[in-house]
Amino acid sequence: MYKFKDEDITSELKNEILSLYKQKNTIEAIARNEKMFYKDVVFILQKKGFPLNVLKPDIPNMKIDSNSAIFSADYHFGSIKENLDYVKLLYDYAVKNNINDIYILGNLFHGNNSYVTYDMKNPEDQVEHVIESFPFDENIKLHILFGNRDYEVLSRYSEGIDILREREDFDLLGFQSTYVLWQDQYLTLYHNINKYNINVPKHGNNLLNIRGDNYGFEIRDNNVICLPPMCDLVLGKSKTQLSGLPNVGFIEAKISDDELNVSSCEIGFRKVVKHESVIKRELKKK
Repeated sequence: MYKFKDEDITSELKNEILSLYKQKNTIEAIARNEKMFYKDVVFILQKKGFPLNVLKPDIPNMKIDSNSAIFSADYHFGSIKENLDYVKLLYDYAVKNNINDIYILGNLFHGNNSYVTYDMKNPEDQVEHVIESFPFDENIKLHILFGNRDYEVLSRYSEGIDILREREDFDLLGFQSTYVLWQDQYLTLYHNINKYNINVPKHGNNLLNIRGDNYGFEIRDNNVICLPPMCDLVLGKSKTQLSGLPNVGFIEAKISDDELNVSSCEIGFRKVVKHESVIKRELKKK
């Protein structure tokens, strides 16, 4: 059984993780042996006094190696609002543009809430639905950060974590928050889960904050990007939402020539429309 609930992460477990790391066990080995998510071990070590710049050489699993990636959120598999056509269009776009990393920032599943389909009320059925229905491409890695609806599903059916891991293209990041190292700077990824306390410790050199659970595209303070959904569950526009940007879609982020470019990509009828860059930022020199 995976340890991811607050009651699972005891003070005794935290001290054991610290001891194992001091004994030169790798973070990957600790996470595997303790049945924990990789980033949770990193966060615990940070809070135990290891600065991120000390841990950085030991966290290759939290890096983007390519120069482009897609960030998306809120698929709600198991809902009458899910839309597999959107997912196929996203994969077609990634293949066409040679993008090998797709991130999901929460709510891959819908849970047992309003709009759940009659045959998807059990968490086992939603996990099986994702395994069977999500596209597969041998060149694409799907990095999944779980959100509040996923927490509901996997709290009731924790075996689902191991079942999801059976897909070789799935990289399970854990719950609520993580960061990703990209060319020596950090992206913070987030999807709120009430009463979940294993969160990203503060760190410097943050390039962008990207959030799911907004159900409409929004940029806050030129640093926080709130993602539109990848389903038909659109809850209305925020007052600060930029006019003309998508209610359904994803963002593409690309680094080239020491510059970050973030573009919004709108999913329409049988096509993806890429808008002009919504954020351009010169990267700090190493």
